[in-house]
Amino acid sequence: MDPGRDGTARRRSTLGWVMWVLLFGVGFLAIGGEWVRMWQSEKWNGLQPALQNFLIAWEALSAPAGEADCVKMTACCANCT
Repeated sequence: MDPGRDGTARRRSTLGWVMWVLLFGVGFLAIGGEWVRMWQSEKWNGLQPALQNFLIAWEALSAPAGEADCVKMTACCANCT
């Protein structure tokens, strides 16, 4: 695997996840929830889906992504089977 391409892909995917967190965390939860009072709407209350998307993106950002971690996980899975 090419280390340069791996680093570029990792940076771009991290940037994408950060944008996702900002969109759902700031955009929908903060602005939509408070300024637009989205939580008062009976027809369209998008706070629960926005929170779910925010938590998924936050978990993806906090997940280990190093090669050493992948080797550890592979060794652990190999021992389980």
